[in-house]
Amino acid sequence: MTALDPPAPGAPALSRSGLSSLQRGVILTGVVIQFLFIHGLVWQRLSDLDASILWSYATIPLWVGGALLLARRLELRHFFLATLEITLLKFLITASILILVLIAGGSPRAPEGRSLDLPIASTPAASMVPVAAPPLAPPSVIPAERRGSLAGVVRDAGGRPVAGALVWVSSGLERYDFAPRTDTLELENDGAGFKPVVAALQLGQPLSLRARDLHLHTLAGELEGRQVFNLPVLASGVPTLERLPLDQPLGEIAVWCTVAGATGVESASRLVVLAHPFFTITDQAGRFEITDVPAGDLAISAIAGVAARGGKNVTLPATQRVEVQIDLP
Repeated sequence: MTALDPPAPGAPALSRSGLSSLQRGVILTGVVIQFLFIHGLVWQRLSDLDASILWSYATIPLWVGGALLLARRLELRHFFLATLEITLLKFLITASILILVLIAGGSPRAPEGRSLDLPIASTPAASMVPVAAPPLAPPSVIPAERRGSLAGVVRDAGGRPVAGALVWVSSGLERYDFAPRTDTLELENDGAGFKPVVAALQLGQPLSLRARDLHLHTLAGELEGRQVFNLPVLASGVPTLERLPLDQPLGEIAVWCTVAGATGVESASRLVVLAHPFFTITDQAGRFEITDVPAGDLAISAIAGVAARGGKNVTLPATQRVEVQIDLP
C-alpha cells in the first residue's frame, strides 16, 4: 500500500505526514511531559526555561523517526511533514500551558517579610478593581498666586541626611485634578528585583519596563493582600511603554515579579501611585524641593528603601516657601 492508497478497513487513519492519530498523541504526550517535568517543574522556574524549551523541541525528530520506522513508513517526505506537524502542535500546547500558568501565578502574595506599613500621612486607598486606564479629567485651574513651594531635608534616626529618599504630598490635594507628568518613569529588573527600589508615578504618566537580565518578568502591584495590576516585562530586554490600568491613586504599594519573586529570588520594591505630580527624590545632601504646589493644609510623606518612612503635616501659605524637616525612624 502506498501513502496515497486508502487505509485498510479497521486500520488507523493516517495524516499526510504518515502518522496515525495514536502516534501523534503518544509523541505529543512525550514531548509535553519532557517540557513540563524533565528539566525541572516549569511553574517553579518560569524565568529560566531555556533547557526545557530547547530539549523538548530537539527530541521531536527522534520521536518522529522512531514512530515512522516502527510503522515502516520512514520516508524523507513523511519525516519532514511529521516533524513540522508535531513541532507546531507542541508549540500550541506548551504556549497555552505557559499562559495558563502565568495567569494562575498572578495571584501569589508578595515575598514574606515585606509588609506594607503606611505612615499616618499616606494616601487612603479605596477598594480597587483593575481596569483599563480611564480618560483623565481636565486639570483644575489654579492661579500662580494660590500656589507655593515645599523645601526641606530628610534625616535618619541619627540626624544624618538621607540621599535618594522619595518625598511626596500625600494628602490635601484631593479636590484638584492635575495634568499627568510627561517624563517617563523607568523601572528595570536585573534579576534581584525592580530598580529603583522606591519610586513614584502619577496616574497617566508613562512607565517604561525593562528586563536587564534578559529573563521573563512581570510587574505586579499588591495592596492589602490583593493584586491590583500585573504587567509583562519582555525577556528580550526591549523596553515596553505602559500606563498603569488604574482608575484612582493607590498611594504606596508593593511591586514585584510574580515569576521569580514568589520563590524568594527577587525582593519587593515600592511604588507610590498618585493623582498629582508633586513628588521628588532627595539629593546627596538629603534636600528636596517641590514647586507650584496648591496652597493649603498638606501632609508630606517620605520613604527610603523599603522600610524607613516618615511624614509631617504642614500649612503652605499662597506664594510662600515652607521649609520642612522629615525624620525617618
